[in-house]
Amino acid sequence: MESLKKKIYSAVDIPKETFLNIPLATIVGNEEIVIENYKAVLDYKPDTIRINTKIGHVKISGKNMNIKYIRKDEIFITGIIKNIQYGS
Repeated sequence: MESLKKKIYSAVDIPKETFLNIPLATIVGNEEIVIENYKAVLDYKPDTIRINTKIGHVKISGKNMNIKYIRKDEIFITGIIKNIQYGS
């Protein structure tokens, strides 16, 4: 089913993250990150925030990490971002 979605995606002009529901991270400098299409917040500490996504976990590390807002399909994180890791 997933390969069929990818074939259809390549034939239409729709953003990949929207069509396949995969995460999209927008990073502004080292102080802001917005992650769209996330599933859940797994861990929330001042130095680490872990997010679950369809393709695995995203770990954002730094100082004074804060979730500025959470919406159904988007999370906005602020702080001094030092590291972003993707994994399962």
